[in-house]
Amino acid sequence: MRRRVIAAAALALVAGASCGTGSDASGHFRVERGGRRATTLLDEPGRAEYCPSESLLTIIATGRQGAAGFAVRTILPLVQARAFAVQPVLAGVGSATAAFRLPSGAARLGTAGQLRLQPSVAVDGEFDVTVPDSAGRTVQFKGRLTHIPLRTGTPTRCSSV
Repeated sequence: MRRRVIAAAALALVAGASCGTGSDASGHFRVERGGRRATTLLDEPGRAEYCPSESLLTIIATGRQGAAGFAVRTILPLVQARAFAVQPVLAGVGSATAAFRLPSGAARLGTAGQLRLQPSVAVDGEFDVTVPDSAGRTVQFKGRLTHIPLRTGTPTRCSSV
């Protein structure tokens, strides 16, 4: 039950934070929709926070036209590059969930894929996530996370997740 709450919280972060422009964030979060003609869905500053007590890393970016985010179960700092399996529900260490708010306002949850993070003091990596479209077909969302500053949450702040 707690895992579903965390996954829902990650989705709420993406949906709720979408009203802002992400101007208080830095680094870079880029999302492209795959296909014959790749389309950039989001190209905005990002922010990341790690809650050690939950082994939970959240990475989000918001813009006027959309938002994106990951909730990742991991132990930081990473000592080597690491791949995380993206699935609809956040599970144990090594898993991740992904959520996207499209320019139309529709929200999409990643159903499969991978998030790869590099060891760094900031969040750096890339992802390739399968997302269902409105007709139920799968679409690839790919992107990069570049130099997104990482903040460690306090125990009080982490417990509110």
